[in-house]
Amino acid sequence: KEGHVNYNAKLLQQAVNDYAKAASLDPNYAPVFYELYQFYYTPRKDQFSLPKAKEYLQKYLALSDQADRSKNEYYLASIMFLDKDYDGAISKAKSVLPHANDAYKAKFERLIADAYLQKGDSLSARKSVDDYVAKVGESKLEPLDFKLLSEIYGRIKYQDSATQAKIDQKALGYLEKYATSDTLKDLDRYETVARAFQNARVFNKAAEWYQRYLDLKKEQKEKPAAVDYYNIGLNYYRASAGVTTDTSMLTKAGNAFADLSASYPDLTTGYYWRGMAAAGKDVEAKNG
Repeated sequence: KEGHVNYNAKLLQQAVNDYAKAASLDPNYAPVFYELYQFYYTPRKDQFSLPKAKEYLQKYLALSDQADRSKNEYYLASIMFLDKDYDGAISKAKSVLPHANDAYKAKFERLIADAYLQKGDSLSARKSVDDYVAKVGESKLEPLDFKLLSEIYGRIKYQDSATQAKIDQKALGYLEKYATSDTLKDLDRYETVARAFQNARVFNKAAEWYQRYLDLKKEQKEKPAAVDYYNIGLNYYRASAGVTTDTSMLTKAGNAFADLSASYPDLTTGYYWRGMAAAGKDVEAKNG
């Protein structure tokens, strides 16, 4: 208990010392070895250590209730995955999957697909994740499922441009679902989605997500940077280009650049690009 208190107070060395005392008092006390495993398994500076995580996991599994087989086997498969032993993780997960309880079936299915992805076998990853989605139904997928689906579809490459466009569209759709699939509003998620749409040259969607990113900053009492306004405006400006010029996109671009110049009046960027957006709507300079 003292270890928990010190850990929550970010006194990491004191927490480890407390756990070590508990282990010395009773070498058969399984919970302390689980805590030490979790401590070293957590990917944080001055904390993560895969060798120590594996050491304490083995001690915990030797002492833990064997009725928790699904959970224990999942811990082992996860360690293999983190150790980049992807074939071992896949083999372990597949061997346990037939008799895993419902709570862990999804975890094993996700781990198998992710392991295939990490080892560079995107087609096997896609088959695994598609089989999983078919079994559980898309309505029951969790945020991490959508994230994995996006990563898998984002890695698949076809020579046929039409097929590739459909795959890319699916990847972006799953990425959007990941960003909006729970009540947690996260700046990193929003920015990741915006950047993905920008890289895919779907500029109107990129602008919408950069706007969400900026709005969330304001909601969280954080001042948007000049580049936040610029990203919205530039992507709307790019979205205006086509067979004919989309003046509604130019209007949105102009509004974003106006916000930029209002928020950062000493920067020339907002004025310049506001002028560029206006010029795009009046290419013959008839309206001033």
